[in-house]
Amino acid sequence: MTVIINGDTGISGVNGSAANPAIKGSDADTGIHFGADTAAITTGGTDKVSIDSTGDTTFSGTVKTSKVENANTSNGGLEIDTAGHVQVDGIQLPTTGTLNNRNILINGSMQVAQRSTAAESNAVAFGSNTAYDTVDRWGFWASNPDRFTSQQVVDAPPGHYNSLQITSSLAHTFTAGHGFTVTQRIEQQNLYGTGIGTAAAQSYTFSFWVKSSLTGTFSFYALNGALNKSFVSNYTINVADTWEFKTISVPAPTDALFAATANARQMEVGFSLGAGSQFQTANLGAWVTENFKVDSTTSSKFLETNGATIQFTGVQLEVGDRATPFEYETVSQLLAKCQRYYQRYVYAGGGIIGTGLCWTTANAIFSFDFRNEMRAAPTITLPPAGNAAGQIAYLGSNGNFPTAIGTHTAGAISTINFALTGSGYAGLAGAGFASWLYQGGTSGTTIQASAEL
Repeated sequence: MTVIINGDTGISGVNGSAANPAIKGSDADTGIHFGADTAAITTGGTDKVSIDSTGDTTFSGTVKTSKVENANTSNGGLEIDTAGHVQVDGIQLPTTGTLNNRNILINGSMQVAQRSTAAESNAVAFGSNTAYDTVDRWGFWASNPDRFTSQQVVDAPPGHYNSLQITSSLAHTFTAGHGFTVTQRIEQQNLYGTGIGTAAAQSYTFSFWVKSSLTGTFSFYALNGALNKSFVSNYTINVADTWEFKTISVPAPTDALFAATANARQMEVGFSLGAGSQFQTANLGAWVTENFKVDSTTSSKFLETNGATIQFTGVQLEVGDRATPFEYETVSQLLAKCQRYYQRYVYAGGGIIGTGLCWTTANAIFSFDFRNEMRAAPTITLPPAGNAAGQIAYLGSNGNFPTAIGTHTAGAISTINFALTGSGYAGLAGAGFASWLYQGGTSGTTIQASAEL
């Protein structure tokens, strides 16, 4: 063997082969051998790694590594943690499930607000129900009225545009049964793929952006539809008036208490704004049998501070134990999903709303088609009948108007018929004669259909 030191330093000798490497230890068929502009590492007489003159490297077995980086860039790379989860260029890939429709929640970007974008007060105590005032699908549960306002605002972290802002209206004093939350209720059909309520249930990851005038520890909670199985975990706001990203791991809900009918509420998730001892727990990070919403020891009560603000956006709930980038949807997709639960029709100025029939001198009927099929037969909110501004009027040659409007068809989720009573329909009475319904005045007529959970 010759050692060359004439400018190219190396070890010179025979090329060797896979069975008899040129450089080897005590194992005769394990070592390094050489070919025409190639070098190979061989074990047990078989090439495992070979490198050619271009730098291309061929592996014959499984490559095991925790990280691969591009030497020519500062951010290119692939990283694999000890559980096998993969990040590409720092972006977490889903740990289970599909790439699309990952976000179980609807309108987590807070873009759709059919009811109102202005500040709305919780003017009533909601009890066991949830009131929806501003941003679609995000409701409010409150034990006491007039404690806060909510509104959609144009203020968000990079990558988002809107957020839901809650502002405390006074310094509330909490007693045992008091509680206030921002919540979204989830239909069972949107959870089928997660195995919820069975031994095959999957864990979830909840992620969101939050900004508040307060700092401290706050609580996130999840509940089953019957409100007797709950999960509470905390998150910390470190810097006031600054957007911060948070993630919370939610263990698999395997309990049969999560049973529900297909179009009913199976789970809800939300943020606590403060709660009394009746809703407090010290058992964090696990599902427990009770209706808990807040940590009993360290969680801040947001509504104890008059004028405090807190904002949420980019809210996502997905299966798996890692948070992936927020799943953006077009506003038309978001609106269609929201309209399964609530639809608002605003007619500005005079215009035809629908057509129908008169079948007696005092009765008429007209049909109204929803933009999207609703979750269940909705509760309809109508303007009054008559001929004043904002009222629904009857357009007929005799100029008379209905005195009352009532829902006629029960159980409809795509179309509903409205029965009218009044007088003076004789001029068009009889099967097959058309009547037209239009809005009187110019201030606008609003029809609402709600099938919220």
